[in-house]
Amino acid sequence: MVQMRIELTGGRAAFEPGDVITGTVRWEGAAHGVREAEIQLVWSTSGHGDPETAVAASMGFVNPLAEDQRPFQLRLPRTPWSFSGRLITLAWAVRLMINRGAAMEHCPITVGPGGAGVVLHQGDGPRPAARSPVRAGPATP
Repeated sequence: MVQMRIELTGGRAAFEPGDVITGTVRWEGAAHGVREAEIQLVWSTSGHGDPETAVAASMGFVNPLAEDQRPFQLRLPRTPWSFSGRLITLAWAVRLMINRGAAMEHCPITVGPGGAGVVLHQGDGPRPAARSPVRAGPATP
């Protein structure tokens, strides 16, 4: 079983859109060796509807060893931001993949203005009742 670790510089987990994320990845114990190793910035949705995942940035490591440690640097895109809503949530992570996903490690991060995600349902409270449509009718004398 491969042991993997993602360490973000300064232990940060909250980032502004466009920030550069730096850190170090480590892996060991790959019984059959490591043919490929890649660090990725990924976002995924969950909740109502079909889940979606996208790789926003990635960096492959040249000539990975069965036991290795590598620095990385990836730039976040401007969008999408992390958000949580009543029906859907979008979350970001730094993901380390060994041998095309045979082994994976995730490090959750938050991306948004001020390093905060957007909460779409906080403080919603009751919504005003819908008004009945106004119907035109004959004028009364």
